[in-house]
Amino acid sequence: MVGDTPQLALGVDLGTSGVRVALMDPAGDLRHQAGCAYPGPFVQPRAWQQGLIQLCSAIPSPLRRQVAGLAVAGTSGTLLAMDAAGHPLGAALPYNAAQPQWASRCRQLAAPGHPAASANGTMARALELKHRYPHAHGLRHQAEWLTGWLLGQWRWGDLHNSLKLGWDPLRGGWSGAIGNQPWSGLLPSVVRPGAILGSLHPPVASKLGLLATVQVTAGTTDGNAAVLAVDPQPGDGVTVLGTTMALKQLCPEPLQGDGIYSHPIGNQWLVGGASNSGPGDLRQYLHEATVAALSRQLESR
Repeated sequence: MVGDTPQLALGVDLGTSGVRVALMDPAGDLRHQAGCAYPGPFVQPRAWQQGLIQLCSAIPSPLRRQVAGLAVAGTSGTLLAMDAAGHPLGAALPYNAAQPQWASRCRQLAAPGHPAASANGTMARALELKHRYPHAHGLRHQAEWLTGWLLGQWRWGDLHNSLKLGWDPLRGGWSGAIGNQPWSGLLPSVVRPGAILGSLHPPVASKLGLLATVQVTAGTTDGNAAVLAVDPQPGDGVTVLGTTMALKQLCPEPLQGDGIYSHPIGNQWLVGGASNSGPGDLRQYLHEATVAALSRQLESR
């Protein structure tokens, strides 16, 4: 660190069971990390806010003053409807809430083989939210909505979260007929993860105890963030163990298939899929302390 110039990066991870934060310095060294359960139901956006406020307040003040940038990762496919001021119109639809009643419409809207052309894709949840809230001003994923709160404006979405909603990274636009719909204005303006979006909204900076000069960047999905954290090289495969499980591999080109997603990462593609169950099921059989002890044994091998 040079003088008092802020240089730390704050990463925020919104998972299925709770919120986590990590502070890194320019050398990539971890300076602080913490996590907590959501102080409310997972589908309530206010619980995402309150969890982040709680964790930021616990960061030592000298470290908080050194934060220069911030990005949010969230569960892939969790979507909410909001009004013009960014206020949620109701609970979010979680990533595992399939909407089979919209399956045929999704196939009409998205190109064949696209992840959005499915009852399990985010487009199906978007159609359901549009039906429930006909006067909605926008639809945003979990990470995008919290990023909007940090900025004080909800224009942006990131390429990774938007894939299942219908974004086509190869053509740089919405797949099929999605972008031509009368309601396409509900969708975010899509940018690449890491794009600088602006500074922290001063009232939010005050709640978090951070400087209003902190730069907010576009985030990604929680699964992609976990893979990027291990710095994979071309050809590497990574299994992400959270509440659910994801399998991803860094490939030179995108692949298509049922349940397969291809996210651009630099000049490579992160190809993989995810389950709707995983290590979270262990909580039914083992205490948290036992799971933590067994995890430490894995790390030592």
